[in-house]
Amino acid sequence: MVAAMTSGPSPSRPTWHRVVAGGIALVVVAGALFASCSSGGSDTTTTTAVDASTTSLDDVTVSGAFGEEPTVIFTPPYGASGETSRVISTGTGPAVEAGQQVTVDFVGIKGTDGSELDNTFGKAPQTFDMGSKTLLPVITDALVGQPVGSRVLVAADATASATASWVLMVIDIKDAVTIPTSASGEPVAPRDDLPTVTVEDGVPTVTKPDGDPPSGLV
Repeated sequence: MVAAMTSGPSPSRPTWHRVVAGGIALVVVAGALFASCSSGGSDTTTTTAVDASTTSLDDVTVSGAFGEEPTVIFTPPYGASGETSRVISTGTGPAVEAGQQVTVDFVGIKGTDGSELDNTFGKAPQTFDMGSKTLLPVITDALVGQPVGSRVLVAADATASATASWVLMVIDIKDAVTIPTSASGEPVAPRDDLPTVTVEDGVPTVTKPDGDPPSGLV
């Protein structure tokens, strides 16, 4: 059995937040994403469900309270017939919706040996657009519809990438916010010597006034 919560990655290693939210891009574009969680080594061994010791997330134990660094225990290597997820604990907040800005803490673990790829617990959390094309579909499927405050375990297949491994992710959903597409409020009449803004069909246009610009900050 391997407790996969080891010390954090070295500063030179690409961080998992690019997997979750950039490359994740955990987070967060499948090919670029998996390249982002590469350890930089020459390991090219892939793990299938046939030769794996653990083939189901039901056999992966996750302990610890929401918001605290989890302990993940399984017998490596992990391999399965398809990507999947499992809810570890359900929160009481509003359900996550596609298109929202979601903030999470997560830990990413390499399925071949249980080593840690990255960990945001105790550090800055990661924020990304839910359902973005740069986000792995398995993460979108796992998080959309889950209440804020939930902890979710995700298995992503990165065997065709430089990582050459399945990746297990424990994700804590900390917040989900709907970002307005336009400003709202009471209009304020502009000063005569400042630019004016007009909005037509949601598109703003800025018109500069005549004369010289102000000599100081306004």
